[in-house]
Amino acid sequence: MVDANEKAGGQDLETSPDFIDTESVIAGNRWQAALDTAGIGIWEIDLAKNRCSYSDTFFKLLGRMPGSLGTEVDGWHDLVHPDDWPRIQQTFLTSLSDFAKSGEIQRPIDWIYRMRHADGRWLWLLSRTTSA
Repeated sequence: MVDANEKAGGQDLETSPDFIDTESVIAGNRWQAALDTAGIGIWEIDLAKNRCSYSDTFFKLLGRMPGSLGTEVDGWHDLVHPDDWPRIQQTFLTSLSDFAKSGEIQRPIDWIYRMRHADGRWLWLLSRTTSA
């Protein structure tokens, strides 16, 4: 039996491209299960690339298939209720201003807005913004 701390073929097992940190996988699965159970979807914007990414739970909340919004910011924007968009823009600009001043968002900012579910109804969502 090979100890996980021993070298295999001259390379540390933990730095081998074939090494799988099972504890991290299990922790990640638990984290995902908790988010799914709580009905918490995660989305992220990469401003430099004008791209969005979404968790599977985010899609489930909106009754959509994972990946169906693409990666462009417009996919997210197109589902936001038009009456809520000006307020979201203002909140977003505040977040950007905080980020430009210090390199991070100083405090979480809550956004409450509606997004269109796949069946056509509007869902009220709460998003909390922070920098990562």
